[in-house]
Amino acid sequence: MGDWYLVRHGETKWNAEQRVQGQTDTPLHGPGREHLAHTARRLKDTFFDAVYSSDLSRARETAEMLVPGNDPGTYDVREDPLLLEVSFGEFEGMTWTDIQNADAELRVRQLAHDLDYQPSGGESY
Repeated sequence: MGDWYLVRHGETKWNAEQRVQGQTDTPLHGPGREHLAHTARRLKDTFFDAVYSSDLSRARETAEMLVPGNDPGTYDVREDPLLLEVSFGEFEGMTWTDIQNADAELRVRQLAHDLDYQPSGGESY
């Protein structure tokens, strides 16, 4: 069995603003693309048997940026919705500070490390 490479998507504007993205399809931004270009240079001599991504544009673009040195056209980035991030429902777009100020239950349950907490319209861990 070969090696596995797990790469988190590049930075988005919401990452930089410390906003919760979850399943909101926010695109990569300039600094995120610059970081990925560095990672792509480090991986340029690596051959991938397969490349998988969620169907979010930031994940797809990340995957596409990391494999250009692997003879484009010999692979397809395979989208798999099972790779989606957790949905944070109504919290998406808010900062963690905003969320904690707005939801006292969340503060209490986070302190208890409650993985069953489910925000309105979202899912639990």
